[in-house]
Amino acid sequence: TSLDDLHVPYSLMFNQPQAQETRQLQKDVKEIGSWAQDACENILLSLVLLFCPDMLELLERRRVEETQTKFAVLLQKYINQRHQTKPHVSVSRFASGLNLVTKCKEMHQMISELEE
Repeated sequence: TSLDDLHVPYSLMFNQPQAQETRQLQKDVKEIGSWAQDACENILLSLVLLFCPDMLELLERRRVEETQTKFAVLLQKYINQRHQTKPHVSVSRFASGLNLVTKCKEMHQMISELEE
């Protein structure tokens, strides 16, 4: 037999997620990916997520936190302006956007546990 005939199943190398975990990950990815209603929200939310200092050992954590806060404030102002006639929608949209930071942390934790 040659090397071309050998096969190593993925499951022998890596932990397989349970069906429930897979469904939860898919649900979370869909929720995060579909949150933004336009390109500006998408970019601002991406920057809030990108500059999340949690789960990282940073030399200048404060600078990263300040940058994240600036993008979160820009996102809030943009949403407020976009929904200025409906303040309750604005508050709800911003809160759900910030909740995605927590969702991403939870997904990271779930994936990290699968890799152990």
